[in-house]
Amino acid sequence: MVKPKKKAQIFGMPFTFLFALILIAVFLFTAIWAIRHFLHTTEYTKLMTSINDLRTQVQTLWQQRAGRVTVTLLFPKSFEKICFADPNDKSGWAQESDLRQDYNWVNNVKANLFLLPRKAALDFGLKGYLFIGCGNVDCLDFNNPTCITIKNGKVRLRLTMQDDKVWVEEA
Repeated sequence: MVKPKKKAQIFGMPFTFLFALILIAVFLFTAIWAIRHFLHTTEYTKLMTSINDLRTQVQTLWQQRAGRVTVTLLFPKSFEKICFADPNDKSGWAQESDLRQDYNWVNNVKANLFLLPRKAALDFGLKGYLFIGCGNVDCLDFNNPTCITIKNGKVRLRLTMQDDKVWVEEA
């Protein structure tokens, strides 16, 4: 009696079975990576859209020289607060420990919007502080600092034109 040869077997498993397992693992890894990348891109788009919407609303109100508007901005869940603050005048920052902790080192920069926590901003490739203005003109006014808690990924702001500046407060 002739014994059949056991070709393409590794430890009793056919080579095709092992190859199929490897392909399935690669497919699952790629699918999970793609989904995570897509979700991150979606959150980044939500963040940048909100910042651009705020810039647009501030510039529109400033150009009209009168009026009041309430804006709802959407932020990723990783952000807890946004703060409007002047980094060159930190006299009022004592009341906001998160802002002081994350951004106390920021000096001599043109910025007035700070995203908290800073780590979340860094995860999106941002410095965490931005300038919201009307071109190069600083047309934003607020109590220094004005920090607003992000609730369920949303922030409601009231923008009011006052004395050639757009006043920002929580709505």
